[in-house]
Amino acid sequence: MMENISLTELWKAQNAKLERSLQLNLFLLNSLQKDKAKSKLDKLARFKSFAVVLGVIWGAFLGVLIYGNQFSNLYFEVSVIIIFLFNLYACIAYIRQIHFIKKLDYSDSVLNTQKKLASLQVSTINTTGVLMLQLPFYTTWFYTHEQVLHDHRFQLISFTSTFIFALIGIWLYRNIHSKNIHKKWLRSFMNVGPEYSSITEARDFLSEIEAFQSA
Repeated sequence: MMENISLTELWKAQNAKLERSLQLNLFLLNSLQKDKAKSKLDKLARFKSFAVVLGVIWGAFLGVLIYGNQFSNLYFEVSVIIIFLFNLYACIAYIRQIHFIKKLDYSDSVLNTQKKLASLQVSTINTTGVLMLQLPFYTTWFYTHEQVLHDHRFQLISFTSTFIFALIGIWLYRNIHSKNIHKKWLRSFMNVGPEYSSITEARDFLSEIEAFQSA
């Protein structure tokens, strides 16, 4: 009888030790993976901050062009104003995303953090899609009134180019959407730069915690 009690107590002690070991491993994995995710997202925030700085410089340059033209060439003026507005939209979107990254609470549950990162990915995809609409305006700011009215060669080449870029821009806008992220071409397109891929890698780090917890 005493031997059975000793075996039971030994089993309980071993089980408690194993449980403490698992909890320690989970704590270490949790800390390590969240640190990796935070590091990846901090780099992304720095990249977006640099992009905002470039956007401000580009916007200032466009502003100088708009002011200097004084509507002497309506095609140029309208094209540059529209590009300026798209640039402003991108800067505001990036600033919001940077603020979102800075507000992330890594002590929150993995599930909640994953949901927040998923919404950041959606924002990144949709912002990219909207920016595609500016493509045709990079082909119209070279237009002049005389060429548009009288230069048939110019009309053939330029109008065709603008039409093609407009179609491409509209198609990309309609297809670069979070609902299409399961498509291989879109994932490849979004992973060209660090914006989408960095979030994916951060989510993968957190997924390892989930996998360990469910094992």
